[in-house]
Amino acid sequence: MCNYIYKNKGRNNDGKTCYYSDKSKPQFLELPLDNEGYCIFHSRDKEFKSKNSFETYFEKLLSTISLVFKDTDKIFWKYDFVGFVFTEDLLLNNMEFNNSIDLSNSNFYGKFKLINISTSSINLMNSHFSDLVLFESVNIGFNIYGSNSIFDYSLSIKTSEFNGASYFENCIFNNPLNSPSCELSIKNSKIHSVTFENSSFTPRVAIDGNTLNQEVIFDKCNMLNEFLFENNVVNGLIGIRETEFLLPENLNNFYSGVTFGNNIINETGKILFRGKKPMDKMVKSEMAFYYKQTPKGLISFENFDLNTIYLDNKIKLLELEKENPNIVSISPSCSKYSCRTEDFIIETSEANQNFILDLTNVFCNYFKLIESTNLGVEIVEQKKDFVRYYYFTDEKLELEEFYIRIQKNEIKIWETLNNLSAIVKTAIVSQNTELLDCLIELDSWWKKLGLRIIQNKMNKYEVSNVLNSISIDKKTEEQVNLFIEQISNRINFSIHNNILITETMANINFNDNHGEVNINDFSQQYGLNVEQTSKLLEIVETVKKTPPDKKSTTLEELCKSWFPTIAATLSESIKPFVL
Repeated sequence: MCNYIYKNKGRNNDGKTCYYSDKSKPQFLELPLDNEGYCIFHSRDKEFKSKNSFETYFEKLLSTISLVFKDTDKIFWKYDFVGFVFTEDLLLNNMEFNNSIDLSNSNFYGKFKLINISTSSINLMNSHFSDLVLFESVNIGFNIYGSNSIFDYSLSIKTSEFNGASYFENCIFNNPLNSPSCELSIKNSKIHSVTFENSSFTPRVAIDGNTLNQEVIFDKCNMLNEFLFENNVVNGLIGIRETEFLLPENLNNFYSGVTFGNNIINETGKILFRGKKPMDKMVKSEMAFYYKQTPKGLISFENFDLNTIYLDNKIKLLELEKENPNIVSISPSCSKYSCRTEDFIIETSEANQNFILDLTNVFCNYFKLIESTNLGVEIVEQKKDFVRYYYFTDEKLELEEFYIRIQKNEIKIWETLNNLSAIVKTAIVSQNTELLDCLIELDSWWKKLGLRIIQNKMNKYEVSNVLNSISIDKKTEEQVNLFIEQISNRINFSIHNNILITETMANINFNDNHGEVNINDFSQQYGLNVEQTSKLLEIVETVKKTPPDKKSTTLEELCKSWFPTIAATLSESIKPFVL
């Protein structure tokens, strides 16, 4: 009798010995035993198996009617090859099995190929495959059980149809020879459901050209090589949760580490990425995510760092999220941008909320155009009494440097208002339509704000919140008062032929004391030569020493004398520093 003892086979069979060498069993066959007392099916002795023609006994087993018997634990009929050791290649070709095949707890030292096979289910659990496992043109009526198995080379599934649930949980996919052709591949097949939860993958994973109807699960897996998910029709859930893609960045110059490309996501389809913790960098290398046609189902990100996605791919996903959040859903626990500020939470009222939102958008848009600065704003939450948002960039910046940039940009936007006429003229000459549109928006925003301040339709607290919407450092009460005073003096509203006319009268400055004039800035702005720059410096020093009531007149006269063609614009630009 064979010494093989069944394990992991169910409570009614564990601890029992080999059926096929037990004379009391209907499945009994006269089988040779090796020196260790194992039958030819369960022996690990390759020489013994070859000498005694293992293939002949296995073919006899396949052909005998006694092979089919009732499993009292699972209550179904099956072909039982549990614990078999295959030292050579095994090919099952052009066969129809009327019942399930049980190859659990088996060892395969050669290739295992199933080609043009039909069966209700296959059990491969707790088995070890040292070479290729191939399913080609295989039809499985119900389930595949492959959990807790080890694959030392490729598992390839192609042109097959799996109509039930397939389980490959807690599996190890190795590539001990570091072969570039080693992979887990599922191609051109129709899959109802397959799960690889808690599995690890050293070879590449390639899922290409399939119809996926219910779910494909890669939860809590470790991926050490490329992961390609392309050209599939997705009708159910693709779940990738708490998985790590550990291929180092830029290890492969020809492919991204993770690719989701040209998949068709139908109405019932869903691709879900979920990290272990907020902003989790699940993908350690680069990720491509693109599609030929707009998805109809859902693409969802939770606890995910989207900065690993190629920038152009990410931008399209973010645009699609804004257009239709039912197609692309990105939770607040995700990192969308390379660098972002903390949330701005600004109290709002009916009077100032639109001004705040308009200013943040103009603020970002202007500096994309004039400063070539990558700056954006993301509205997180908007209520009647407050708005929450943050500024972001996709440039590789340290957070401290990003905050400094925003502070500089805030100063520059007020400088732009002070020199709006000159900047508009430059934009007209250069025919920069985008910049002109932005300047018109800025001028319109500014004048509408001024009108409400002058008409007392916006109180000091509401004005303060408008100013703070683009300010890293909150404005003091003194600065807000100064702004209101200056804006009240700056814009003159009058009616001419039933048309509202606004005229700029003064400049905005958040400090009572005047800043120093940077003559080089003016020299560059107006194209002055060395002699003209020196003369402009003399004018500034002369005006500073002039009595306050005569400063403005003196400045205008001196500018007309030395710079007649640009006198008006130049004097207005200098006034904030000398008056």
